[in-house]
Amino acid sequence: MKAKGVERSLIWTVILIVVMTILSEISSGFKGFLVSITGHHWVSKGLIALVVFLILKPALAKKGNGKMDVLAAATRICWTVTISSIIIFLYFLIHYLS
Repeated sequence: MKAKGVERSLIWTVILIVVMTILSEISSGFKGFLVSITGHHWVSKGLIALVVFLILKPALAKKGNGKMDVLAAATRICWTVTISSIIIFLYFLIHYLS
């Protein structure tokens, strides 16, 4: 089912954004790489996230059969975004306080 591919690719894309955000703060080389792609690291992260989502969506849609519980999928996506936001917030809070 295509909706399963959307859910799974959204979750993995959100996780990728968290990793890229923290990595770009830790590594000036990685941040420089992102800047070299589009001129700004935020734009590059967005572009990379879009490409990864579009690649993962059809690849992950093929796995699994049966009906999809849309409410459960939305809940999983919301939890992923919430936890990811907390991780980024805590990283910057610790960085600020240290």
